[in-house]
Amino acid sequence: MTDDGVQTAFVLILEELGSVANDYMREAKRIAETGTFKELKALSSKGEALEDFQLKVCALRDEWVGSFDEVTRGKTYYDVPILETPDINVVALHVVYGDASAKAEYIKGKVRLLPGSTIRKESKGSLNEATRKRKTNALYTGDLKESSNPELLVVNTPIVFDSPSGAAYFVAGCSVSGPRDWEVVGHNLSLNGWILQQRVQNTH
Repeated sequence: MTDDGVQTAFVLILEELGSVANDYMREAKRIAETGTFKELKALSSKGEALEDFQLKVCALRDEWVGSFDEVTRGKTYYDVPILETPDINVVALHVVYGDASAKAEYIKGKVRLLPGSTIRKESKGSLNEATRKRKTNALYTGDLKESSNPELLVVNTPIVFDSPSGAAYFVAGCSVSGPRDWEVVGHNLSLNGWILQQRVQNTH
């Protein structure tokens, strides 16, 4: 996040929109074999509409940055809740975005993306420039390699990210909420839900 509170709020909005869009797309994929065409079309349309709305939010964020100087933007404030992590060494994570499926380890706030994981090759409009560059560099260094599926890339060596959302962006190819989307293996809980559960248990 940044000292610019409004821009921070935009980032969080983009993450939520991306995650809900992915929820709809995942549900559409699930019912593709059993549901009706009408249901499938409705879910897919909602997902696509949310992705389009993400781009409008991106444009508004860019307008905010372009219209006001750094000092003015720095006067705005947004209180971001801190994701306090339990004192546990390693937590196994898993996430799915479309055909991309990734495994990772959560280690004291950082996420290590594991070899064999797949990520979306396409970078959508909501994906920030830093993640785009990291993706390109990972291909150059061999940390990523081509997949037999032309729409995916394969993680070749462990890649470490400073936050759950940073890793989720990398896998999804768009802005999404990492704490919401990463699932803790064996617990049927999101990373955020699991951390909250651990916090409650540790207070008793």
